[in-house]
Amino acid sequence: MTGLNRKKLLVQSDIQKGIIVRFLMYIAFAFFFITLPVSFGRAWLDPTQLWVTHFFSVWVENWPLLLCLAMFVPFAVIDLLRYSHRIVGPIFRLKNEFKKLEAGDTSTPGIQFRENDFWDELSGSFNQLAEQIQDLKAKNEELTAQLAEK
Repeated sequence: MTGLNRKKLLVQSDIQKGIIVRFLMYIAFAFFFITLPVSFGRAWLDPTQLWVTHFFSVWVENWPLLLCLAMFVPFAVIDLLRYSHRIVGPIFRLKNEFKKLEAGDTSTPGIQFRENDFWDELSGSFNQLAEQIQDLKAKNEELTAQLAEK
């Protein structure tokens, strides 16, 4: 479906927050583990200073890089959220539709995912299942009516 925007920032907050937290951890660990060997190398070349001094000097000397990273992170987080919508949005929608079916609501006309969503084949499978349930429910009502007549 084109032209439909998601109304919520987080569709499946537990999954999407997990993705963002992991991304932020990767950024932090990357800088830590990049800084670590550089500071060890400096400590090897200049043993007159403590290793910690070299570690912090790497950070102080590379503050423009840190600033650029800090400016990049919000854009990356927004992009990750938008991308994750394509994954968790359809599953969220399927979960809600299955809850309706479970509650006995077979009036669902069928679902269709947004144009760029993943799991598109699941909507067709769900629609077939919902149609079969509607048919079985109608046959059940018909048979129940026939038994009531006898």
